Amino acid sequence: MAPPGGEGGSGAGSSQRPVLDLNLPPGRRHDETSVNHPSPNPSHPEPDVYHPLLDDNTRRVELENRAVFHLVGLDQYNKEDILDCQVTIERAIEKAMLSDGFSRDELGDPRKRDEIRGFLFYAKGELFSYRKALEMQDELEYGTHRSKAYRNIMDAISSSKIFIRRVKGIKRWDKGDMF
Repeated sequence: MAPPGGEGGSGAGSSQRPVLDLNLPPGRRHDETSVNHPSPNPSHPEPDVYHPLLDDNTRRVELENRAVFHLVGLDQYNKEDILDCQVTIERAIEKAMLSDGFSRDELGDPRKRDEIRGFLFYAKGELFSYRKALEMQDELEYGTHRSKAYRNIMDAISSSKIFIRRVKGIKRWDKGDMF
């Protein structure tokens, strides 16, 4: 008796029934796609979605409260520009640290954020100028992990000036060992 859906026998004249590729989304499954013929567009795993620890308004208020003494004497536009840069820089650094496996709980702690801000924005106890903040922001366009600001934070962590623990390891390709 022949198997259902095909002719019996195992000779050269027998036809094989195509096997569906279950890796494709339901709308893209075709009878021609089989395990023997992989999909021309393999699906990649979804990247981790970044959920900021603070919304930008809350972050801005915290940054302004910390910098209030240093912003005395500046006009409103300069204050706004400096704070805008700081928000952008801090958000990028936070995202990179979370992707490197640092604890969300510790990064969400206001005292830890304050320590990190000290290393990011206050050289020798003095707030960076707007020009310096713009340079830092521009540097992030080439990759946060490559930026001097991020390396300064990592150096502070590795030299125990800031205590923040990792809750997951760095992916091998993030460390640069892949190639």
